[in-house]
Amino acid sequence: MKRLFVFILIFLLAFVFIGKISSQSLDDQINQIRNEIISLSQQLNNKQADLQKIKDQLLSIRKRINLINEEIANKETEVRKGEEALSFQKNLLNERARSYYKNISKTSFSLINLFAGKNLSSSLENFFYQKTVIDEDKNTIIRIVLYIKNIEEKKKKLEEEKKEMLLVNYQLDTLSKKLGEEISQIQTKIAQLTAKQQELIAKK
Repeated sequence: MKRLFVFILIFLLAFVFIGKISSQSLDDQINQIRNEIISLSQQLNNKQADLQKIKDQLLSIRKRINLINEEIANKETEVRKGEEALSFQKNLLNERARSYYKNISKTSFSLINLFAGKNLSSSLENFFYQKTVIDEDKNTIIRIVLYIKNIEEKKKKLEEEKKEMLLVNYQLDTLSKKLGEEISQIQTKIAQLTAKQQELIAKK
């Protein structure tokens, strides 16, 4: 009888001891999981903040690209109008040049034949008038050519800036997708750890 009592006592003590060890093991696991969840949550917050910054940058870049597209379209319109004006001015210059050289020929003849005549003054006046008109047309053409060249250069710079913006946009978009995937993975891991934590708490 005494032996039976001792055996039962030892069995109860062993059960309590094993239960205590088991309880401590569960607590350790729960605490470990809790710490992992805290660490992952911090990582999640940091990555979500980074993702928001990237989204803001992407929005700003896309607005800039839209503005550049509008500016390029405006420059193309300006170039087209400038080219139309240049074409008109060139035709005008050609007409006046023909008239100018025609008058030079007439004036040369007049200078020889009418050097002492009354028409010399009129001929010279017409000659210098035609030359002045043609010089003005030449200056106008030069201004238009420089104007078109300036617009073309601005348009080229805008197109280069647009390419740079598109490249940065692509890089940020790729990074945004990568961060999105990492955030999704962390959220999944947190959910799995939380479920495991609840399971261990239920076993206590």
